[in-house]
Amino acid sequence: MKDQQLYERFNMELNNNDKDFIALNDIHEVFYKYWKKKKKWLQKLLRINDIKSLPILPTTINSNETFVEVLDTIKFLTSHIKTQLDQKQDNEIKFSNDRNIIANITNSHFQNIGLKDTSKNKFDENIGFNPYWNRIYLQRPNIPQEALDTLCNPINKEELIDILKTLPNNKAPGISKLTYKIFKKLLSRFLDELVYLYNFIIEQGVIPDSWQKALLYLILKPQWWDNDIKYTRSIVLLEVARKILTKIFNDRLQAWS
Repeated sequence: MKDQQLYERFNMELNNNDKDFIALNDIHEVFYKYWKKKKKWLQKLLRINDIKSLPILPTTINSNETFVEVLDTIKFLTSHIKTQLDQKQDNEIKFSNDRNIIANITNSHFQNIGLKDTSKNKFDENIGFNPYWNRIYLQRPNIPQEALDTLCNPINKEELIDILKTLPNNKAPGISKLTYKIFKKLLSRFLDELVYLYNFIIEQGVIPDSWQKALLYLILKPQWWDNDIKYTRSIVLLEVARKILTKIFNDRLQAWS
């Protein structure tokens, strides 16, 4: 924002005074701020790619020599990364920007991520679960049947509105891109349609096919992932309409927890 204001001030000065020049010190001030940010970005790339033989990047670019030095660093870094993209180790692709290769590796990762051969924590059916969980999953005899039946009671608009008020803003949406904020601003007649949909789901025991689709995003773990997908963790972005219905059921369950 400060850089933008500085540029606007320069532009206004030129327009008002019919000048065809700007003070060199002012140009240096703007360029220095820009270079300060880009220098950090370059240093990060050099560190990630384990390049230690290059000279230290200059604090300021105030001469042709330093400019050429930085330009050479960028060229070398570009060439180094391009070489790594084609590099193979033990017949395994280490780096690739091919969409098909990336898609195949990603699909294989998530198809096998839950298999016992890929997990350190293996379940032995002869042993069963850790006894710690037995008491937690014991059936609770003190809950009357009529209380359980209320879980599937029809949803009314007032209940839906109360749930919408508790939902957070600024959360990532699912495939439809419909956010919590949009649902909070729905007109009354649209809320009626949503209530009808939810009650139809409860009565018929079916959900829309689109609710079975989601967006899968990978997030890096604290350590450097070295382009290996197993060093990432995933988050799944579900449809907000589905999450609202789940929230209604969860709140009903909370009454008996």
